[in-house]
Amino acid sequence: MELLETEIQGHLSNETEEYRRLAERHRDYELRLQHIANRRPFTQQDWFEESVVKKRKLLIRDRLQALTRLPVEVA
Repeated sequence: MELLETEIQGHLSNETEEYRRLAERHRDYELRLQHIANRRPFTQQDWFEESVVKKRKLLIRDRLQALTRLPVEVA
């Protein structure tokens, strides 16, 4: 089952602009979270920014998963 999902993700990444754009944004948010986590001292603003970025990243992850569940025509 996981292999099929990986194949679908690869296909979507190659064929779908929306999927590529969302996957890139998801990676950007992950890098941003790593940057925030490395800040010292961790301020209230950092905490707020981290929570906003995490929520946005989760929304994108949910959309990416929804796209992988859609029927895909494989040539």
